[in-house]
Amino acid sequence: MGSRNCAQTYRTQNTASEYNDEQLALDAEQLDHVSAEKRVPHVQQKIIPHYLNTKQAASYLNLSHQYLEIARHKGGGPQYIKLAKAVRYRPEDLDDWMVNHTHRHTAEYILRTGGKS
Repeated sequence: MGSRNCAQTYRTQNTASEYNDEQLALDAEQLDHVSAEKRVPHVQQKIIPHYLNTKQAASYLNLSHQYLEIARHKGGGPQYIKLAKAVRYRPEDLDDWMVNHTHRHTAEYILRTGGKS
């Protein structure tokens, strides 16, 4: 995920706005002085660790952790790192895996996988 400050987000969402860059900088500066509890939730950015455990990776993908454990055992899941008993996933590997599982229709999936889950 790229790091974007509030002014960049605001500028992207409101390109036809009457605000100028100076006003945006002032708005972003004022926002920095607001305590974290008072910030609007959609403005905050979620910080993602560099390495995720299985439950974190499952949450990131909106899947169950059992799905990732089974996929790791049977194959076909996202790439992972194994250190002794610890399993870790990199967010970029999870993103790549999801992109590689994009299909336009069911027949495309059946042709690609031979009908196997």
